[in-house]
Amino acid sequence: MILTRLFFLLLILVATLLSFGCEETPTIVETDPPSLPTVLFKGPVTSSTNLEALNTKASVEAVNGLGSFFLIFSGVTPTTEANTFTWTYTSQGFTARLVATSQSEGGYSWKIIYDGTDSQNETFDNWTLLDGTTDSDSKNGTWIIYENNTTTKLLDFEWSTNSQTQTLFGMYRVYDGTTISTQLELTSNTDNTGELKQYDGTVLIYRSAWQANGSGQWWRYDQQGAVTSSGSW
Repeated sequence: MILTRLFFLLLILVATLLSFGCEETPTIVETDPPSLPTVLFKGPVTSSTNLEALNTKASVEAVNGLGSFFLIFSGVTPTTEANTFTWTYTSQGFTARLVATSQSEGGYSWKIIYDGTDSQNETFDNWTLLDGTTDSDSKNGTWIIYENNTTTKLLDFEWSTNSQTQTLFGMYRVYDGTTISTQLELTSNTDNTGELKQYDGTVLIYRSAWQANGSGQWWRYDQQGAVTSSGSW
C-alpha cells in the first residue's frame, strides 16, 4: 500500500528543500493574500504495531504528504498584481513560484512552477509541477501533479468537506500514462473515525475502517469482489 512513486517524488522535493538556503527578500503586500492551502486527513490514532494499522496510517500520511509541495513557500511574503498573488523562492540559479489567482466565483486557482537548475543539476524551463483549485478556505479542491519535468499527469487528488458534518472526503488517483493504476478513497470524521479504500485500477482490493479509540478492522478482496482475508487491530 506504500505509494512508491509519490514517496520518491516527495523525497526529491525534500532533498531540494534541504539543499537550498532562502534568498528571498519579502515584498509588502497591499491586499491580504490567501493562506497556503492545507488538507489534513486523520488516520487511526493508535500505537499498534499491527501491519494493517501501520499500512493504513502510512497511506493516510502519504496523502497528507502532498502538502510538502508548499513548504518551500512558508515564510515568503507574496507580491500581488490585480487578482494574482505570487510567492517566489530563489536560490543558486533555481526559482520556484507559487501563483494563486482569485476566481470570480470565489476561491483560487493555484500553480507551482520551477525554473532554472536545482541542486540535483536538473534544469527546468518554467515547468509546472502542480496546478489546481480550492475554495477560499481550502475545504474543497483539486490538485494535479505532473511527472518530473514533463506535462504527463502523475496523480490527481480531489477533496471535499461536508458543510453540515465537516466530514472530509478525498479521492487520490495515481496514473500510468492515461490509465489509473491506483486509487485511494479516504473518509475522515471529526470524531476521529474514518475509512480507507484502495483500488487496483477501478477494482476495490482493500478496505479498512477505524474507531475513535484507534481500533480498527480491515478486509482484502479479490478481483471479483469476494473477501479473501480480514481482521482487526
